[in-house]
Amino acid sequence: MKKISTKKIAYTALMTALVTIATVLLGVSNGETYTNLGDTVIFITAVLLGPIPALIAGGFGSFFADLIVFPLTMWVTLVIKGLEGLICALLYRAVDKMSASKAVKVTLSVFSMLAAGVFMMAGYFLAEAFIYGTLAGAVYALGANAIQAGFSTVFAAVLVYGMKLIAHKVDFKKKRLRADNTEIHIGDVEEKDKNEKDNSISNNK
Repeated sequence: MKKISTKKIAYTALMTALVTIATVLLGVSNGETYTNLGDTVIFITAVLLGPIPALIAGGFGSFFADLIVFPLTMWVTLVIKGLEGLICALLYRAVDKMSASKAVKVTLSVFSMLAAGVFMMAGYFLAEAFIYGTLAGAVYALGANAIQAGFSTVFAAVLVYGMKLIAHKVDFKKKRLRADNTEIHIGDVEEKDKNEKDNSISNNK
């Protein structure tokens, strides 16, 4: 059984808190629907940390947010948002293992977020139509959830690949610096050898 690192547990707890914060503070209500950016954090968690952290952060982070904002749906949210994170992470992992060009993999990765968002839309539609709402209300909420899924996908993709680009540039600079230091060290060694040879020739004379 693979051991879960303390660092990953800490990151999962952090992302769970960020899902709650993004859902509560970065949301807009029109009285009937509540649109927020909690899904953005769920998608980022799925890409950076993997399936289990995304399942936990998505489910419990959104559950705690609903407990504050709209308790009626919190148990449904626990299941839907948890599975949304899990689906996104599994699809992203499958794409990441593909032998395809970088452009294709990035495009499919974005679609993995969008697919998870579509699952979220379908989950809330069914829940509202058959559990705690009406079909008319479910149809109305579908539009708001579509906007939420779309914006969350865009924001998550920009943030994830922005962070990856920055990390790549930093790594490139570190490698370049190490290479420059190695060249300087080799140059110093060669200069030292040359000086020792010159001194040896002078002494022999």
